[in-house]
Amino acid sequence: MLAKAFFSIVAGVATLASASAFAQTYAQTVDTFTPANPAVIHPSAVELRRSPAGVELSARLTGLTPNGAYSAWWVIFNSPNRCTAPCGMDDIGAGVGQVFNATGYVSDGSGTANVVASLARGPIPIGVDRRSQSNPALNPASEVGLRQPFTAEIHVIVARHHGPAITGRMDEQTTAFLGGCDVFACADQQAAVFLPVRVRE
Repeated sequence: MLAKAFFSIVAGVATLASASAFAQTYAQTVDTFTPANPAVIHPSAVELRRSPAGVELSARLTGLTPNGAYSAWWVIFNSPNRCTAPCGMDDIGAGVGQVFNATGYVSDGSGTANVVASLARGPIPIGVDRRSQSNPALNPASEVGLRQPFTAEIHVIVARHHGPAITGRMDEQTTAFLGGCDVFACADQQAAVFLPVRVRE
């Protein structure tokens, strides 16, 4: 289940961090927090870089379970002004927000991981696992991808733990929301929130 606290509080609010040499490209950097207890802040640094073409995520995560199978998830609110502020799970069920897989990885023996993911402006990539509150499987009517890279509110579950890697099922554990959860209890360990950047595209 998506932790309600993750969507109910903005922890480590993202601010405009820098502008690159490329026109209209902006970076925001935040620490992560524990979705079930947003008061717990982690020293993991997560950067979201926005451009007219889409967004790119890079993270240096610490405090993970050593040698754990993880997935990461985009949580996109294309029209945050339509949210019941702040943007949250109710908005996902109402079709304002959407949740889909960003990437997957395995942490190292010290519980750290370098994570990268990108999302192009446009429809959700074909074949990725998608979730919603109203329907835990595919909800194609409401899942439209990334419309406005700068003005979307973007939450990212950067560390959803699926237990230790299972032989023959690691791909499932790192790409499917419930991958391996029938064997190990899955948990959202770290997340980040990036507020919209008010610039002209």
